[in-house]
Amino acid sequence: WGSGSNEFGAVGNNSSQDVITPVAVATNVSSMAAGKRHGFFIQKDGSLWAVGANASGQLGDGSTVSQSAALRVGERVVRVAAGGAHSLIIKGDGSLWATGANLDGQLGDGSTASRTTFGPVGAGFAEVAAGDRHSLLLRRDGRMQAAGANTYGQLGDGSQTSRATAVNLF
Repeated sequence: WGSGSNEFGAVGNNSSQDVITPVAVATNVSSMAAGKRHGFFIQKDGSLWAVGANASGQLGDGSTVSQSAALRVGERVVRVAAGGAHSLIIKGDGSLWATGANLDGQLGDGSTASRTTFGPVGAGFAEVAAGDRHSLLLRRDGRMQAAGANTYGQLGDGSQTSRATAVNLF
């Protein structure tokens, strides 16, 4: 179910009209994530579906075209996080993948190049979270990592230096 501002189709009901009463969007959903103007849901079969704004490629469909109807963009996905204009997923094998804006290194792939498709970042991940321009990663061995903008110390590494490669926190 979805509701709210729908300028870029983020509700996923194939419309751009704001929705003030929740509407059905999908069934068999196991988890979901909401970004600034985009969102995702994972169905019980592991398929990943995206909706909303896509100017930075944050939906991972290879384009920069916004989507007002849910679009299948991945398989075997167990976790998803949506940030300001970037997105991260973890697949069943623990691999981390990222797409979208990357000016501050928030994709954690060692670069500041944005991308429009999900690209591999690393292996051995259990959980992921995304802020506006940073990402927090939990590895299967319990280590916490962070990447991206750090102007206000949001990475928690004791500095205000942005990181394009995830830094170990603890």
